[in-house]
Order: sequence, then C-alpha cells, then structure tokens
Amino acid sequence: MDLSLPVIVLILIGATDNLDKQMSDHTHVNRTKLFAVIFAILLGLTILSFGVANSSLMDQPVRGWTAMLVISVAKAILVIVFFMHLKWESNWKFVLTIPAAVMSALLVLVLIPDIGNRTKSYSNDRQKFAAYEVLDVASSSSADQSNDAETLGESSSSKKEASPSVAAAQSAKSNEKITVEKSYDDVPGEWGHLKGRFIASGEIPVRKEIVPDKDKNACELPMYSRDLVVGSDRGIKNIVVFLTKPSTPLAIHPFYDSKMSQPVSLDNQRCRFEPHITLMTTKQILSVKNSDEVGHNANITSFNDPNSHNVGIPAGAHVDVQLPLIETRPITVSCTAHAWMKGYIMVRDEPYMAITSKTGEFEIKYLPAGEWQIQFWHENAGYVKSAVAGGKTITVGRKGLVDVTIKDKEVFDLGQIEIPASDLQAK
Repeated sequence: MDLSLPVIVLILIGATDNLDKQMSDHTHVNRTKLFAVIFAILLGLTILSFGVANSSLMDQPVRGWTAMLVISVAKAILVIVFFMHLKWESNWKFVLTIPAAVMSALLVLVLIPDIGNRTKSYSNDRQKFAAYEVLDVASSSSADQSNDAETLGESSSSKKEASPSVAAAQSAKSNEKITVEKSYDDVPGEWGHLKGRFIASGEIPVRKEIVPDKDKNACELPMYSRDLVVGSDRGIKNIVVFLTKPSTPLAIHPFYDSKMSQPVSLDNQRCRFEPHITLMTTKQILSVKNSDEVGHNANITSFNDPNSHNVGIPAGAHVDVQLPLIETRPITVSCTAHAWMKGYIMVRDEPYMAITSKTGEFEIKYLPAGEWQIQFWHENAGYVKSAVAGGKTITVGRKGLVDVTIKDKEVFDLGQIEIPASDLQAK
C-alpha cells in the first residue's frame, strides 16, 4: 500500500504523454478531457481516503495513517503535475524541484536522531519542568486499582466477585439479580442490566516477558506484557464493553451520580500504568499520579486535540488533566521515559461501559430500558468482530456491533462469548 499508489501515479503521468501528444497535434490544445480524467481520479482517491479512515486499518494507527499519507501524497502529485501545469513546463523546472526535494529529505533525516534522543532520553529534570501543573500528593493512600471487572469509578476492592455466566447467549428474559450497593427500586423510569463472560478458544500464547532497560530497582520484576491476558479458566481480561454513541443523550441512573462527580485516578506504580485501562466520562477529572521514586510522564495521544496531553509527573506528585471530548475507542497513554509503559483511556459522555475481569466477566448496571448496540474492543484486535455466543457470531460489521434489548428490572445475559485467541494476538 505504501508504494503502490505513487507508482500508479507515475505510470499515469507517463501514460498521459501519448494523450497529450495527440492533443498537441491540433492547432489548439484542448486538455478538457485529460483534466476531467484527472479530476475523476482525484475524486476516487478522496473516496478511498474516507474508506480507509473508517476501516479496520485505523485500529492500527501506524498502518492506517501511513495509508492516508500515501493517498494524500498521490493526490498532491496529480494536482501539482496537471492542474499546476508542471507537466508542461520546460526542463529547467527540475533545477528548482530536485534540489528542493533533496533538501527536504535531508532535513527530515537530520531531525530523526534528535527526535529519537529526546524521546529515549527523557530525564527526570525535563519531566519536572514539562509538567504544566504539579500538585502535592494527598496524604491518604489511593484506592485499589487492580482493574478487576471494573465499571465506571469502581475498583475490584469495592465489588463482589461475580460467578461465571453459563446461561445461553442473549437470554434477555433472565431474572438473575446483579449485586448493587443499595436498592434503587423507587427511581423513576425503567432500568435493566447487561452482563457476559469472554473466553478464549484455541491455543493460548505465552505472555512475553518485558526486560526494563532503566530504573530496574523501581520496576515490577519479573514484568510481563498485558496486551493479552488469559486466565487458567480461559477468561479474557481487559476487553472493553461500551455503548455505541447514541443519537440523543442518554438518561443517567442515580447509581452513577457519585461516581461521575469523582476524579478518576491513573497511577504510575512500579513502572506500569495502573489500571492498565481507565474508564471515565467527559465531566470527570483524570488525576495522573506517580507513586514511584523515579520521574514519569503521561503522553495521552488522541485524534481530538483537547484530549491530548503530555505532562511530566515527578516522583511523589500528581497532575490533573481534563479530557472533554468523547472517544470512539480507547486512546493510548505512554511514558516516553520508559518505552514499555503503555495503557489506555476510554472517554464517553455516558457511564455505561465496563472492562472484563481476570475471569473474563463484565457487567453494566442500570442501563435505560430499550434497544441498544454495544461494542467490544481489545488492544490487539481493535473492535472485536469474531465474538461467538451460543454457536452463532453475534457481532455485525467491521465495528463488531451487537444488538441488545434491555428490559426493566431484568438482566440481559450474553452468556459465554468465545473469541479465537489468534484474533487477539499482537499483529
């Protein structure tokens, strides 16, 4: 993909020579037909770019944006060569264009080592001064961030372990209860619950060991990758379950009132982001902490500029940031001082989302009654498109949409959802 389009463009330029020669045989050169063809090609490339932007390629940003860049370069070449008449200029044009191209390439090559050194050698002093706001760490200890069957604002320490679901897929009329802190029977409206359990089928890959190249004394040792965590019972941890963006704002159940008013904590612990995946709403504050004795930074990367931050957090400090826009999938947070440190943040307007526990279970409480679509996301696979329950594939389309019907005071149990382990391995 990265070379095919420019090659096609060059072939096209050469092929138009014959057409141009035929036109030049006439006393008056009319290139209307040629320009119409080029315009049609540009229109096709624009449609192609929209297709790529909404395809599974964007689940892997490097490949996706490389494809988008190649399409843009191809369009630029066509515009410059034909519509800016570079094709019909005299040969002296190369005296200007070739040196300019060489200088541009040299400039990029000269900058690469500097950029590499800056990202690999991010000193504690630079982290300290990079922070735009550094606050003292509160004296109270932080809540447990083990990210076990987590829903918005909850940690596993505040929840009871749910038993594995063995119900048939999509048993929408289940009367099974979900444990909540208090009764909300008197709340107006109709509300139901959603649950399920993910398991991996096929051969389970061995988790890779990570060997830190610096600050080993501050790191968790031994350290293993978290991109695919499958338990002894084949439960898949760290799958994100969330509602697709509703066409109108959703009612929020009072169960979430206190949770949505509290800040969300993301800690640097033993050179890992805890939790690995963080759930939050656009109205919450993200408090990025550093419980380690070494400096870290949190580089939050999003296509939405207001959600992007790169803040330094000295040892024993924390920085508050806001992420005011929703995300269609979890965005990455990394530490440029420690290349292996990576986590994810999911930001939505509504709190109806969850992360699977170490047993693969999830539950979302007090959803508004109605027909909804949910999605599953995993960091290696992007949108999960191969989920099978009850012997049938329940996901639809490239974004893996799943239809659910929530009924008042009932539990919609997706049951046991199987995903091939090979689909969740790092590509």
